[in-house]
Amino acid sequence: MLRKLKNWQLEQMELEVREVESSKRQRCRTKLDCYRAELKRLTLDYIKARSVKQGALYDSTEELSDIRLSSDQKQRLLDNSETIERTGRKLEEGYRVIVETEEIGTQVLRNLGDQRETIQRSRTRLREADEELSRSGRIMNSMIIRSLQQKVILFIVCACFIIAICLGIYLAHNKS
Repeated sequence: MLRKLKNWQLEQMELEVREVESSKRQRCRTKLDCYRAELKRLTLDYIKARSVKQGALYDSTEELSDIRLSSDQKQRLLDNSETIERTGRKLEEGYRVIVETEEIGTQVLRNLGDQRETIQRSRTRLREADEELSRSGRIMNSMIIRSLQQKVILFIVCACFIIAICLGIYLAHNKS
């Protein structure tokens, strides 16, 4: 079961290595190959040690009594077991980090989508306001032009009245 879990974790790591940027991908692949080779070697050591313990390698008990693991071999097996456990913990920790990173990435994408919608709505409102300002500007310009036209007409009418009054006074003085 532990071997299946380790193989599954190695497969997960291999999938993750495919997603890594190309500059770091080769280094990650090398590490993954090292982990895989170490797992294979340790699995074989474990199987051999288990076989020795169960007596599967030797038919007679005489041969079994002659075979003994030296303390150096036992220590190496213990060290290898610890290495496998540490590697497994690192893989599990890496997997947790990946899951957390994926969740954070999903939240960031969701936030970016919301912000994009907000920006698009703001842009639409800005365009509408710009159109209203343009229309208001045109109306103000036409009002100013009409006001100027009315002032000019008023001055012309006033000038005509003044000329008419002056002409009336002049003619009234000339008749008398």
